[in-house]
Amino acid sequence: MSRREAPCPARPDVPCSPHFRTQGAFLLSAVRAGGVTRSVRLTSEAGAPCVVRHGIAGPVEVRDGRGRPLRCSDAGDGAIRIALPKGNSALITARGDRPDLTIAPVRPNGEAPRWGLEDA
Repeated sequence: MSRREAPCPARPDVPCSPHFRTQGAFLLSAVRAGGVTRSVRLTSEAGAPCVVRHGIAGPVEVRDGRGRPLRCSDAGDGAIRIALPKGNSALITARGDRPDLTIAPVRPNGEAPRWGLEDA
């Protein structure tokens, strides 16, 4: 397993990606601590328009993969719009926050219904 891959809970011998593939061909990962979202990272696989509802309270900063500021605009309803060409990434954090970006399992904050196949 590479440094970026963690073992899958059901099969510790198999690596899992810490990313989710989203609508528009983006890879998304996030870091939560203390019940709040601290950072969201997006990587564009297709260069499609990127609108993300990040869930970070207050003003945010958006930076590229090298830490340089990226422009974003308010898309309404708690979302921002980012121009993100294919292959580029963006990191969204609260303005002035420099959180630990280590991706790790998160303890659930409540019961949730099971998902997936019923009889799997």
